[in-house]
Amino acid sequence: MDMPAEWVEAELTMSSAPAKEAAAPASFAQTGKVKFFNEEKGFGFITPDAGGPDVFVHVTGLIDQIGENDIVSFEVVEGRRGLSAENVKKA
Repeated sequence: MDMPAEWVEAELTMSSAPAKEAAAPASFAQTGKVKFFNEEKGFGFITPDAGGPDVFVHVTGLIDQIGENDIVSFEVVEGRRGLSAENVKKA
């Protein structure tokens, strides 16, 4: 059975389209102030200087030890549960 010309053309167009690569998580450096950090539980939040929502920080994302009200630089990445800070160090 022959396929209609439109189907053949559509199939050729779809098969010749370049494959999309998975996008890497967005990451950009910024500064902020540690709003809260619980050393026992190993997590807290940073308020970005540029505004926007507070960013979650886990002890695994720290380069330096941090505490409440510290000024820090960090990178924001999209994690499984939302924005997360990595490479956090005192500014």
